[in-house]
Amino acid sequence: MNWPPPLKKLRRAAIQALKTAKATPSSPAERGEHNDLITVMRAVADPRKTLAAYVAMAGAAGTVAGRPPSDAERREADELCRGFEQTPLTDNERQAVERLARKRRWRYSS
Repeated sequence: MNWPPPLKKLRRAAIQALKTAKATPSSPAERGEHNDLITVMRAVADPRKTLAAYVAMAGAAGTVAGRPPSDAERREADELCRGFEQTPLTDNERQAVERLARKRRWRYSS
């Protein structure tokens, strides 16, 4: 697929983060978060889900920051994902994104 440069860069970073996360042991207290991170990075590294995962991460970050995506933003994101033939995230992947957003308080910029 002919990805725009920012998505290529995001996907490459996710592949590297996935390799690092898989090679790094986690403590029992951090195992859930570590597994969520691996789940999310696998989704971002998958070319069929890169954009869908990024959109889910932005939406979750906005929700945690008190600014959930508007209906128009959701429609636009859905349209982009369809245009790039993205596979929707599984329930497990979506839940991992949401848990990490709450735990990490990802920054959201409008």
